[in-house]
Amino acid sequence: MKKLSVLLALFLPAPAFALDMDEARFIEYSAQQHCLNQTLWDQPAALEEALVKLEQEFGIGEDDLDALDELTARYQADAGVTERIETRARELCP
Repeated sequence: MKKLSVLLALFLPAPAFALDMDEARFIEYSAQQHCLNQTLWDQPAALEEALVKLEQEFGIGEDDLDALDELTARYQADAGVTERIETRARELCP
């Protein structure tokens, strides 16, 4: 079993291991991102700055974007997660 783990680590792309974010943390990140997009949509420079700050707060770097896409696909495939993101976003920016 240990050999299989080592082989997987060697052959799977790095982004598969690059970002460790549980469902609750993903929901909070996504809700905050949604709120920023809604409130700063007409201020592109401020939006970009706020999104970079948000990524830093959640430990997301340039190398993690592929892993974040994978998490997004996995978590948002569940309608319950999507609903929780929307609910949290409404709480953050009514």
